[in-house]
Amino acid sequence: MPRPDNPFDFPLHRTRLACMHDIIQRVARGYHYHHTGKIHVGKAARLVEHLDRKHGVLAGENERSLLKRRGHPAAVVLLDYDRGLKSQELDFVLLATSKLSGENLRDARFDGLVWRGIYKLHPKQRIGKREAEEFLRGRKRLTWTWSLTAEAYQQWEAGLTLKASWRSADALNATLNALDNVPGFAGVRSQKKRLIRTAKASWARSHRSSQSVPPNWPEQVTWVRKVAYYDNPPLTLYRLNRCLLGTANATSKSGSALGQPEAKD
Repeated sequence: MPRPDNPFDFPLHRTRLACMHDIIQRVARGYHYHHTGKIHVGKAARLVEHLDRKHGVLAGENERSLLKRRGHPAAVVLLDYDRGLKSQELDFVLLATSKLSGENLRDARFDGLVWRGIYKLHPKQRIGKREAEEFLRGRKRLTWTWSLTAEAYQQWEAGLTLKASWRSADALNATLNALDNVPGFAGVRSQKKRLIRTAKASWARSHRSSQSVPPNWPEQVTWVRKVAYYDNPPLTLYRLNRCLLGTANATSKSGSALGQPEAKD
């Protein structure tokens, strides 16, 4: 991640998929403790500044590596913005290598990491009581993947089952196309295969004597591809505030001081 000179120069990932890639890589490198939430665009820089003052989230990779070697907690914050929605809210995640003073953090090794209420990051291995100590001490390495949350999976299943019962396959084809756009991490891919099997079974039951044109069943479930994390130059909080709110209450590294009205809750 490009190291910003101040909070308003904080870079945002180029896509939501890029942010998910970044999260999984950082958790795999030992940033197991986490807290997630949402923040208004106009307050995001203050959040970054606050977390940097408390936990040094703007430190460079070398500084964080040194902290880890000395047994101190290292922390980083990531911000995710959906450019397609034009929302004024950002999703954020605070990641740390160990518990942080004053923060209520969960351990992804045992609780997972739920992101945007849709995806859950979790180890591929099941961690029992016998293995827990070895994983906690770093004697065994974990491999990580994203899956749909139980609620998100049930919503997909209900939608596919319903539309598979309709006479025309048009609505089902649209839903299958939307499902194909869900990032194909290993855990998600397994779920997508099950969902497609469920939809096929529902279609077969509902169209035993029908002459309806069958749906366009996907030939394969695609893997997710690695992507660049940031644009060049990256979208920053400063630029996003200018775009969405018109002005920004900060001085960017370009040196221009801007005023911003207080954002409403």
